[in-house]
Amino acid sequence: MRITGETPALLLQTARAFSCIIFVWSSDDVLLLRCFVFVCVCGVTAVAAPKIRVEPEALDFGAMQAGTQAEKTVVIFNDGDSPLIVLRGKTTCGCTTIDVPEGEFGSIPPGKSKNATVRFDTTDRTGMQSAVVAITTNDPERPAVTINVTANIETLTILRPPKGLAWQQAPRGEEIRRTVVIVPGEATHEIELIEIASDQASLTPKAVKVTRNGQQMIDVKFALAKDAPLGEMFATVTARVRVESEETTVKIPANGIVVGDVIVTPLEIAATQSRMARGAKIGEVLVRSSRGGRAPDIVGVQAVGPVRAELDQMQGEDLRKISVFVADNAVAGACSATVYVMTTAGDSPVAKVPVYFSVGSAIQAVPDVIMLNATRATQRIELRCETSAFTIKKASSGSERIKATIVTAKCEDNSKPAVIEVSIAESIETAARGALLSIETDLPGDELVSVPVIVQR
Repeated sequence: MRITGETPALLLQTARAFSCIIFVWSSDDVLLLRCFVFVCVCGVTAVAAPKIRVEPEALDFGAMQAGTQAEKTVVIFNDGDSPLIVLRGKTTCGCTTIDVPEGEFGSIPPGKSKNATVRFDTTDRTGMQSAVVAITTNDPERPAVTINVTANIETLTILRPPKGLAWQQAPRGEEIRRTVVIVPGEATHEIELIEIASDQASLTPKAVKVTRNGQQMIDVKFALAKDAPLGEMFATVTARVRVESEETTVKIPANGIVVGDVIVTPLEIAATQSRMARGAKIGEVLVRSSRGGRAPDIVGVQAVGPVRAELDQMQGEDLRKISVFVADNAVAGACSATVYVMTTAGDSPVAKVPVYFSVGSAIQAVPDVIMLNATRATQRIELRCETSAFTIKKASSGSERIKATIVTAKCEDNSKPAVIEVSIAESIETAARGALLSIETDLPGDELVSVPVIVQR
């Protein structure tokens, strides 16, 4: 309940009324009633709380030129009777940011205010844009306040796609099978190409004016020179255009990979599974002719690292396929390898494909995390393997304060696990708070198994 100007008078009238009643009651009743009146009076005491008010509650940046930035200020008021603390400022769009006085500097005393800056960035934006800014505070009645932000981005031209030309693999000496278009910012405006050029001699742009769905635009295609260097290419194509009576320059980024007679995909293999079993298939490498027709013959496949690569002999003449597997002796954990594909291609006979994956351990530790404390200073851990028997050679925590004792070194099968006991060698007050139990075994690929040890004080 909030205290108002009428509250003192109301309390006085209430007290007088109770006083009349008390006069005719017994002393014990008077004592009880006086306690009741005290509780009632305390109950109407106001609870101090902050109250947020933001002005303005909407921001319109109006017309903005593409590629520019602008900022406006909002004022955060505290109309309450305790400090207002700004906890966070967040926006729904990357085009908009807000700088709010957060944390220690975000405390606003009662009756005071602080400014917050809202910025709008027009990069890669055209036309009408909108976003929402949210300010979170400790106001119990209105913990989040939102501000609607709008802007109209004006530009003479629009590039589609906005990031320019990007291709995966394209053969040199041929046209790239991707295009970009330059359209006027206003659909009804006329557009004319003045000139276009590339900063890379190996990449030639060819532009032509076309009309699609009643809108004029400049359609740009690209071709690679016959002697273009193989590998990744970065270039910038600059086009000068006229929209109505105004001239402007459009920068078109271009990047991709130039190949010769052969296309090898993917460029790399990255397994999506968190853990893979030994011998499991990681992925495939496909080999095609870059110009269609018969694929180059594969004369050799070499795997470097913990993988095995096998050529599939059953493919057609226009495709060669190589399957990549986890090696049987791959070590548990994150792994990387490289598959080299050697073909009869004349200009790029060797292709290199990186491979990334993670191998799971064949040895299962139960529990997989050891928890020790004052009442549980020793814990037993069992190790099993479904595929092979193994023997524990050594177990160590790397800390003198945590002791590891091999109880049963050999694991015969799942019903007869290897066993280790882990204990605190010193008092719980001085023991290390955490360590890593390293278990050495004779199982290929799982020569080292790690189990975390946590000591709770």
